[in-house]
Amino acid sequence: MLFSLVNDEEFKNLSQVDQNILLWATLLHDICKIGEPTIKGKDHCHPFKSGYETLKILNQLNFINLTEHQLQEWEFIFSQGYHPCKEEKGKFIHNNQIVIQVKQFLDQIYGNSLINPQKEVILLIFLHQSLSLIKEYPPKTPLEDNYYKLLLSDRFLDLFYFIAVHDSRSYKMCKPLNLTFKFSNLQKEVKSSVQALKELIKEK
Repeated sequence: MLFSLVNDEEFKNLSQVDQNILLWATLLHDICKIGEPTIKGKDHCHPFKSGYETLKILNQLNFINLTEHQLQEWEFIFSQGYHPCKEEKGKFIHNNQIVIQVKQFLDQIYGNSLINPQKEVILLIFLHQSLSLIKEYPPKTPLEDNYYKLLLSDRFLDLFYFIAVHDSRSYKMCKPLNLTFKFSNLQKEVKSSVQALKELIKEK
């Protein structure tokens, strides 16, 4: 995904701040992802787990200084973040009911503005498989409409576009060669979906 992102001409035209946000999100978005032989198939919980771990990493790197109580609160929120997957026995999916608690906690730490580099990194990771942007890869537990205006903004969706495009492209790059795949078509689809979400949050 990193290789795909840094070679995108649109990425190269972003501000240094936005490039850094996307680089951090790219490096950490799958940090807690597990696969075979630990589990068979996809790890549906890894976006939430990776978002949880990212805040702890930022704290360890002294980008933010959390108290022990705050770390315990963060851990408690995510202890409620998963439940059994009905369609896949023995596997778990993330629980969108903690979204409000996550947003409230991050607001306490970083302020209410949606524009904050560290908060944006965490939310990009946290939500990177919760928005319906690509028909071929529908989210297992899509974000409910009532959360859109709470969590999303035009700026956030513009950043999220790069995560969605290059996460999907890198996944395809690891598969056997698909001669019918065109990157430009993927870009158009995601841009169209992003625009539809922008319109949706304006209506709410």
